[in-house]
Amino acid sequence: MQASKKYIYLEKLLFSSRENDILRFYSNFKSPKELVHWMEKRPRQKFKIYEVNGDKRYTVIIPTRNYLGSHARRCLKIYKGLHIIFLESHGAFFSYSRTINYGFKYAVKKYDPNWIIVSNDDMLKVDNVLKLKNQLDKLNRQKVDVVYVSPGKQQSVKSYLVSPRITYRLYQILFNKCSKIAQRILDKFGARLFIISCNNDSIKSQMLKLLRPLLFRTYREFTSLGSCWIINSDFVRKQRYKVLDDNFIIDTEEDEFVLRHMDNIRASHINYKIDNYFGASLGSGCARSLKGLTGIIYLNYKFSK
Repeated sequence: MQASKKYIYLEKLLFSSRENDILRFYSNFKSPKELVHWMEKRPRQKFKIYEVNGDKRYTVIIPTRNYLGSHARRCLKIYKGLHIIFLESHGAFFSYSRTINYGFKYAVKKYDPNWIIVSNDDMLKVDNVLKLKNQLDKLNRQKVDVVYVSPGKQQSVKSYLVSPRITYRLYQILFNKCSKIAQRILDKFGARLFIISCNNDSIKSQMLKLLRPLLFRTYREFTSLGSCWIINSDFVRKQRYKVLDDNFIIDTEEDEFVLRHMDNIRASHINYKIDNYFGASLGSGCARSLKGLTGIIYLNYKFSK
């Protein structure tokens, strides 16, 4: 099979809604090195930029599948008054990290904002955008690199870098069939570390939080950035616009960023609440979870080097 055709074939398997197709995707690789090599050489996606004029001191970048869709339209109301940059991509070879990094470079070079708000498109308004601006204005930009919004379903969530104990295998058998399938894939690629996130809105998350000492060995505790977070444009420049690792596809890139910088990054928290529809853009369920294992496997590969 020609290289270009094989990339398209594997891409269709990975982004299929069928679990069996995604399992076939992973069966094409014999080692983590092979999978990571494919991720590194994966072609760049094409996307279009749409802008909505506003206060450029606070520039919002939003990846979206459809600029004219209901999710993007809702974001126009949520962030009304701020400058908004939509990065539309709905074809093959989508990469969240590459999209966000491109948005960083575009926003900083063209507008030099004080703050860049990174947002999913499937958001729900809670607080007014004026509160967001007022909270950011209270911060000293010389002392803050990254800003967390108020904790929510997928924003600023307490997370843990863990490895499973034998008791977790029993938990998977009894309670979580998809987790059992995912564990087989992780075992194949020698990925012993993964991330669990525990918010206050999910019974499953609360149960994992309660049982964590019994089910896992914990190596790091940290706060995930999630579906809405903010970064200082000066920090983006220092990173030469490569804030997120370009090789990630749809999961773990922001957690890896936090883990990589957690000992030296200057983070602050603001009182700004926002919500989102879980999985509205990229889906949910077992198939969505299995797609995201590429990120966990890559994270383990990086940590092993």
